[in-house]
Amino acid sequence: MSSTFTDLIVERREVIEALLELDCIPAGMEMFPASTDSQWDLIKHVIDESDYYVVIIGNRYGSIADVGVSYTEQEYDYALSQGKPILGFLHKEPGKIEFGKSELDPASIVKLESFRGKVKGKPIKTWEGPGDLGGAVSRGLHRLIKDHPGEGWVRGVPPDDVLEAAKLLIEQRGSGLPGGESGEALTHIVGDQLADVVGVYASRADFQASVSASELFDEAKDIRASGLSLNLLCQLYSETRLCQIVEAGATLKCLFLKPYGHFIAEREQEEGYSQGHLSALTAMNLGILRERVEGKLTSQAAERVEIAVYDEPIRFNIFLVDSMTCVAQPYLSEERGVDSPTFLIHKRQDPGGLYSTFDRQFSALWGKREGYE
Repeated sequence: MSSTFTDLIVERREVIEALLELDCIPAGMEMFPASTDSQWDLIKHVIDESDYYVVIIGNRYGSIADVGVSYTEQEYDYALSQGKPILGFLHKEPGKIEFGKSELDPASIVKLESFRGKVKGKPIKTWEGPGDLGGAVSRGLHRLIKDHPGEGWVRGVPPDDVLEAAKLLIEQRGSGLPGGESGEALTHIVGDQLADVVGVYASRADFQASVSASELFDEAKDIRASGLSLNLLCQLYSETRLCQIVEAGATLKCLFLKPYGHFIAEREQEEGYSQGHLSALTAMNLGILRERVEGKLTSQAAERVEIAVYDEPIRFNIFLVDSMTCVAQPYLSEERGVDSPTFLIHKRQDPGGLYSTFDRQFSALWGKREGYE
């Protein structure tokens, strides 16, 4: 998904929602971590790994790359050269877009018009506002997927030695191991070395590529989350589906780092962001939950949603699902959150393990919560 960013934040959110409802995995550059590779190498890799390419054009041309065109146009040209199925979404009346979201530089205006003409050489749809853009993307991509089926996301297959080990564990049922269950055999082999950690990922992006938000939340009865802006729930999970599971009886507690508070300002400085950057993103996610989830629920269901903020040093993002599954990510000194390792934890029956540690951490922060209006 390619576009200029600051002028199309709301529109991009609508497109992400539409893609999630089509069971697609959106790949926008704001979802990926900083990389040791060059920015352009990373962009090319993301396009190479994608089945479809969507470009959204409003009334800004965007930053100019070294090759003399905008990054958005450079991405479009690369997707075209790789034979990716492309859908373009052009604003129907760009002249009516507000002044602050329009191109002002004369040279960039000329380049923008040229780019619009280039995109019109492929199938396009027009849009006038965020709402109808989401619908246009949904309809257009549905047809494109039918006409050009892609490979999609494929879960990795364990290597032969892992499959053989699993077979041996199953055969050990009744072999005298305490508990008698194959699921306990692994515990007796590795002991407490891994506690209840079932997955370790080098970064949040690696985790998101392996475990989808839908896998975590679709069948949830209880979700508790604390951290900074909680993008996993607010940006990568369908608002419609979240409303559905709460209406079906699920409870939801979300605790955000306080926008424009002392400790989020410290984090912005530590991660090298401009002042107010993380606050704006967090305030946007708070608004999404307030207006587009809680605000759409029946009064009875809305009572099961609690949203609050805290102003404490940020140490972890924590997601607890059904008192059984935990996703935990530490915040490291001078490392952006998306670049930090992520742990997937499944609570085990016997005492100990890390699940209870993060459960206590969430409870302690929840006890310090403040209201947010």
